[in-house]
Amino acid sequence: YIDNTVTFQNMFLSAQEYCDERNIMTFGVLPTHAETEFGYIKIQKNMGNGIYQVGEYIEKPNLIKAQSYYDSNGCYFWNSGIFMGQVGAFLAAFQLHAPDTYFHAKASIEKKYTQDIVKHVDNDHFSQCPFISFDHAVMENYKQVLMTHMTCAWRDLGTIQSLSDFQKMKKVS
Repeated sequence: YIDNTVTFQNMFLSAQEYCDERNIMTFGVLPTHAETEFGYIKIQKNMGNGIYQVGEYIEKPNLIKAQSYYDSNGCYFWNSGIFMGQVGAFLAAFQLHAPDTYFHAKASIEKKYTQDIVKHVDNDHFSQCPFISFDHAVMENYKQVLMTHMTCAWRDLGTIQSLSDFQKMKKVS
């Protein structure tokens, strides 16, 4: 959930200028507490305009590490799960760090078919893609990652519990 779509759109447009054929942009949220259910982004170099070069991406750390990241005085951000970049950057990242996924996904698209008006990928190849998240396959390994600091309120709604909590909060306010 993003509370202010105008602020988000402006941030998105500013960040877009930094996306080239190599860089993948992720949107970072300043943590409000230690959390083991989110990935963390360690910022390395300030590029200006709220854009940072990423030094490390850590997917769902244990509580001790999460607490140290939270206590780091703004050196670590939560990963919002929002990514942006040119297609070539994503393809290069998959080709380099998840070649099996790249091969089977590419083959499934090359063998796509249309039934009625719906396009379908080839399931024989697609089902052979390794069962691994983008975060583990690519983000923990790719070095051409930038982060923009999300200045609008963000809330993860990726679980039934978080969605339920959000609905309760919205009813109260």
